[in-house]
Amino acid sequence: MKTVILRGEKINDESDFHREISAVLEFGPYYGENLDALWDCLSYDVEGPILIIWINSLHSKAQLGETFDTIVNIFKMIKKQDVDVGLVNRLDFSLQ
Repeated sequence: MKTVILRGEKINDESDFHREISAVLEFGPYYGENLDALWDCLSYDVEGPILIIWINSLHSKAQLGETFDTIVNIFKMIKKQDVDVGLVNRLDFSLQ
């Protein structure tokens, strides 16, 4: 399983999040840097198995507010979607 690290101390707004997630998952220059694009890339472009570890996530949560919760819900929905179609452990995440 490939493990990538999101560094929460570098994420102070949504633009920071998109820059960091794009870098660690190598989304490329065509990533739309919005939550719809995140859904698309995590659903279709990321090959698993992969584990996203978001360290210092409490810092990001304090900075992002409701957007943090939306991002985490996207991670959860992608994981559920994968399980529903038999792709167990394609994408997992941990908040630390």
